[in-house]
Amino acid sequence: MIKPVALYGCEIWGTLTARIQDKNKHLYDIFKEWEAESLNIKFCKYLLEAGKKSTNIAIISELGRYPMYFSIIQNILLYWHRLQSSPESSLLHKAYTENINLNQGNINCWYKNVIYYSKKINLSLPECKTYKNTFLKKQVKKHLKKHFLQYWKMKREEGLESGKLTTYFMFKENFIMEKYMYIKSHKIRKSICRFRISAHDLRIEKGRYESVKNNAGQRIPLDRNKRICLMCNQNNIEDEYHFLTECPLYTEERDKFFRDISLLNKNFILLSKGDKFLWLMSNEDNLIITKLSEYLVKAFKIRHNAMSFHK
Repeated sequence: MIKPVALYGCEIWGTLTARIQDKNKHLYDIFKEWEAESLNIKFCKYLLEAGKKSTNIAIISELGRYPMYFSIIQNILLYWHRLQSSPESSLLHKAYTENINLNQGNINCWYKNVIYYSKKINLSLPECKTYKNTFLKKQVKKHLKKHFLQYWKMKREEGLESGKLTTYFMFKENFIMEKYMYIKSHKIRKSICRFRISAHDLRIEKGRYESVKNNAGQRIPLDRNKRICLMCNQNNIEDEYHFLTECPLYTEERDKFFRDISLLNKNFILLSKGDKFLWLMSNEDNLIITKLSEYLVKAFKIRHNAMSFHK
């Protein structure tokens, strides 16, 4: 019910030149600040209880939910299709013809941005004129998906190199809704999601808001490599990998968790720590996901108590 209201009239306002400041940007980067997309992201974060500072690309990746601009551009191109095939004597067609003339005079107008969107997703307008409405809708959606997934894969490659989602993109290989989203338990979905997308209290995340003095006495952000775990003396970064496979503070709970997993998969115990981590984080079996969630809840409780004791 909300989407039709949010996108009402987008066939027109979705082409406003003032809203498209840099046409060299990817469509996702152009639309991400628009009200409709902000609403979409807020809804997704509310649904996942992920927190306001959670990374947007991770939020929609977990849900496999495509950006709102898909519907905006689809509506624009379907409206264009209707206009170009309308009777020549109609007022709508005359307005459409005037837009074509304005574009030929290199004047910013509605039709100019229709062409821009079609080129951006590699869709031929002359060819689209021959399509029926239902087929055009499918083609627009197909081209939008292909265009966005190229962008997503690029962001994944960048994320693997550096940034907040380095660990996340190690196990997130495809833009699809994760299987744990279908689990009925709200508690399980929440614990798994927050751990996967770094919406937690581990130092790899909280450390980004810490600062230290450099040699010149200036305050600078704490480097990623210095966000060391304060719960042990291993001198390792307190990230998801360390929390799940290494930190001795959770040894008792981890050993029990790993024994339970080994009963479900006899080869699990043979894996290296790194492979165990990736296997657990990408697993789609509901029972294993549930066991992982139980470990996370207990381990974070142990961590919280330890932090309170040291304060």
